[in-house]
Amino acid sequence: MNNTSTDVLQSQLSVELLRPYEDALRLANPGIDQMQARTIVYWALSTYFDFDPKPILLISKSFGCGKSDLLATIFPMVDGGEWIEGDTAPTMRDQLDHCKTAFFDEKDWIPEKWLNKRFKKSNSGVIVNKAIEGVVFNPRSLDINGWTVVAARKPFKDAALMSRCLVISPSFVENPESRVTDPGSLGPIANLLGEVHQLPSEGRAMQVWRPLATIALKFHDLEWMIHAGTHLGSDMEEQDLGRQYEPEEAVSGALEVCKHTCTLLYEHWIKLSDIKRTANTEYDMNLKPQQVAAILHRRGCEVSTIDGFKVVKV
Repeated sequence: MNNTSTDVLQSQLSVELLRPYEDALRLANPGIDQMQARTIVYWALSTYFDFDPKPILLISKSFGCGKSDLLATIFPMVDGGEWIEGDTAPTMRDQLDHCKTAFFDEKDWIPEKWLNKRFKKSNSGVIVNKAIEGVVFNPRSLDINGWTVVAARKPFKDAALMSRCLVISPSFVENPESRVTDPGSLGPIANLLGEVHQLPSEGRAMQVWRPLATIALKFHDLEWMIHAGTHLGSDMEEQDLGRQYEPEEAVSGALEVCKHTCTLLYEHWIKLSDIKRTANTEYDMNLKPQQVAAILHRRGCEVSTIDGFKVVKV
């Protein structure tokens, strides 16, 4: 296509082209508003381009909020959609190999490491040993990188994985008149967009919103850009809060709490189990005793054993 033809096509770009897709999404799930629907459409359009990183679309809300209907409506919109049906980590891993756009619909368990690997090309390589004729094992290279949409009742526990997500949380609508329709592929509109140059960015939050903002600019969509800017600022604040609760900070904070609340052994020692329990409870961690001991040792604390208990000196 020559430059003149491309210019003519791009002059036809208008957010009105997106309206049928937005309407289909809101019909499938009346709990989302127009800006949330447009966010989903921009994400689905992004799957037609080689953006890197590729934000994970997380539809997260409790039971009965129409998450599955929303996924079913998104599916025909994207490029190369596949339902991931495996129930084990190896099966899911193999299904994700060279999968352009993966759909997870309320699975009881998803290996979060595979989702993390789908986000960025440089982190997506996996080497596995595959049996040949059931005898010889040869290494095989997999490529896990791709777009991902997940319907789940709860957010991911891993803060790093959440920082890779665009989150849509539908409101609960009692007795909704919902209906799944097929709005069709977004491929024709992606063709109208022509060549897309990825915007520069710094920071994880901007990396997540960048592909969608790149496309929104093609539509001169100021309304959505203002909406996205508000959520971008919120995401950056949440990530700053999340960074306060790295294991080292959690253990340090728990040690200070235990100094004032726990019974000391021989006046100078605190049980490691008390510090671990406080860190896991107060800072939402999942630390093992060995991790707590190693962190305290790195901080220069004296770790020992008294009366059969692992302890740290204060």
